[in-house]
Amino acid sequence: MARTTGLIAMLALAATGGCSSLQIVPCPKYVGWVDFSAGSYVTFEGVERVGNVERPFRMTERLLVAGEDEVTLELTMVYYDDDQPGQPMVRQQRLKSVIWATEDPTTHPDAETHRQGVEMLMVGDELVECEVTDIALDTQFLMLGQKLSVRLYSNESVPGRVVKVAEATSTTDRFYYVEKHVVEYRVVDKQEQQ
Repeated sequence: MARTTGLIAMLALAATGGCSSLQIVPCPKYVGWVDFSAGSYVTFEGVERVGNVERPFRMTERLLVAGEDEVTLELTMVYYDDDQPGQPMVRQQRLKSVIWATEDPTTHPDAETHRQGVEMLMVGDELVECEVTDIALDTQFLMLGQKLSVRLYSNESVPGRVVKVAEATSTTDRFYYVEKHVVEYRVVDKQEQQ
């Protein structure tokens, strides 16, 4: 891991020639998964709203491979219509260890980040202590919209480190909101892999 950290530091130094939007930073999602073993997973339940249309969903992120420069996740998403599950959508996501700072709201140089303290959340039958962070970004973020606000609940012992997230974005003609929370997770012990 020391080699990766050195590489990240060198890339960040090389890219910071006075323009903060060109910074290379550690990828938050990679950092959230790299210390876990393959097979570890987290399952979220939530709701997605686009305009006036609301769709509940269940999503599982499972770690397939954790490497020095990237991790690979398997994402399984199921939307519900009238309480009936739809067809599962399964895909893989490869996350590099570093990203451009503008690729994630938690690292974006224009984001306003405010730590809100600690809150206890129920995950299954377990009470989990979470750090709560609010993030506001009043600029075009990728293709999501002009204004982005995020409330993030995190805990380092949960795979991916995200326990709950609420995200809202809007443009002049569209509103998008997603909220999801962990209902189940499993940390695979390194000895279980052998």
